[in-house]
Amino acid sequence: ITQMRRRSDTHRDAFNSDRRSDAATWMRDLRVRHRTFAQLRIPGSHQSPTSVIYASDPLDSRFNRFYPANRVLPCIFSQWSVCQRMNMEEQLEAGVRFFDIRVSRSIERRGFFASHSFRSVSIRACFDHIRNFYERHGTSGVIVACMKPDYQNRRAFQKDPEAKRKFAELLRGHPCQKYFSRLTDPISRPLNTFGGSPIILFVEKNLWTPQCPGYVRPSFFFKWFDVNTNVELRKSVEQAIATISANRSSHLSVVQNILTPRSSDIAT
Repeated sequence: ITQMRRRSDTHRDAFNSDRRSDAATWMRDLRVRHRTFAQLRIPGSHQSPTSVIYASDPLDSRFNRFYPANRVLPCIFSQWSVCQRMNMEEQLEAGVRFFDIRVSRSIERRGFFASHSFRSVSIRACFDHIRNFYERHGTSGVIVACMKPDYQNRRAFQKDPEAKRKFAELLRGHPCQKYFSRLTDPISRPLNTFGGSPIILFVEKNLWTPQCPGYVRPSFFFKWFDVNTNVELRKSVEQAIATISANRSSHLSVVQNILTPRSSDIAT
């Protein structure tokens, strides 16, 4: 299953109102319930929480050198970092099931945040979105959440040796922790075996500790598309899927969106 943003209005919207309402629960479909993640193409989003960026707050990144320019003109800097139109809860309603969450530690703000060079929403808020979705729709939708330090903001983790432990405590203390899967080799499990623990939480090795819930992040196959300029988008996606199918070292295939499309722009 793929989602893509159409470049031209000449493409007919194939995602009608009935199918939009089904997007939130597509994993209940009997045609996919018996399949594993390794047998599916998972719709995902790049820098998933970054529909909101606080460009006046670069946390502890190399963008600090632009201070105070980013304080005066945050709208310019936010354009570099905003990657989504929808928050994670809205993306879940649209059918997205893979979330790319880059983590930053703010010692000054005493918390962990999603970030893309600049601060986005808190990590707690990210999982609040997931919890709200499950409270509305039940736990039939299996989610992959992939967490790793934001490249530009790694220094805060290096300065605070307790950061990993505190991050693990945050995850263990969130109400969503009851949904974290503990199955062995979850990517190879059929969707209908996850029951009430449908979140596959991957944490990159340099952020993970033995106290951290979830799994050490495996290797993924990623392919980027510039959906605004690629006039042969469908052909490019098909070629990438063929490459993914031939790539035996990858266990999970994800089609990621930058700027999650509006429902009127989605075709399946």
